[in-house]
Amino acid sequence: MNAYEHVVKGRTAHIGIANGRPGSVAKCLQMDSEMVWLAPFIHKLEPRTIVEIGIYKGGWQYVLCPWFADGAHIIGIDAMIRHRQDDGADQLDSMAHRLRADGYRVDILKGRSDSNDVQLALKALLAEHGGEYDLLHIDGAHDYGSARYDWDTYSPCVREGGLTVLHDIGTQTSQMNVKRLWDEIKAEGVYVTHEVYEKNGIGVVEM
Repeated sequence: MNAYEHVVKGRTAHIGIANGRPGSVAKCLQMDSEMVWLAPFIHKLEPRTIVEIGIYKGGWQYVLCPWFADGAHIIGIDAMIRHRQDDGADQLDSMAHRLRADGYRVDILKGRSDSNDVQLALKALLAEHGGEYDLLHIDGAHDYGSARYDWDTYSPCVREGGLTVLHDIGTQTSQMNVKRLWDEIKAEGVYVTHEVYEKNGIGVVEM
C-alpha cells in the first residue's frame, strides 16, 4: 500500500464511501481507488482555492484535503436536492465544521450552479483571489446540458496551470451523459487530459 492509498483508505473508511442511495451514511460518492489515482494530481498542485459543484456531504474535500495548501479556501456549490432525501444537509454542516477546525476556510453556496445569485456570491468570494481558483471539481447534475454549462461557465476561471476534475465521465444514459462532454473536451485537443475508470470514471483536465 503506497502513501496515497494509506491516507485515502483511512479517510474514506472513517466517513463511508461509494453509496449514493438516499439514507446512506456515506459522505463520499467516489470509489477509493479512483481517489487514490487522483491524489497525486492534487498533491502536485497543492491548491489554495477549490471550487466544487455538487459538494453533497463534503466527503470529496475531506478525503483530498491532506494535499491542499495550508489554510486553503474551499467553496462548495450545491442545489441541495439530494439532501432533502436524507440527512445530507446536517452532515454537510458537520463536515464543513470539521474542515474549518483543521484550518481550512469553507463557504457553502446553496443553489443551482446556473443561478445568478450563486454566481454573484462566488464572484464576491473570489475577489480576494483575483477571480480565479486552482482546482474545479464538476460533479453536479449529470445530464449533458448541465455538465456542459458547468464546464463552459466555471472552467474559464481556473488559473493557468490549475486543474478541472470531472466525475462520472463514463456515464451515458437517457438522463446522465457526462461521457459526451468528456469526449468533446478530449476531441477539441486544447487540453492535456487524464482519465481512470474504476467505476464511472474520473477525468482530469490540465488548464
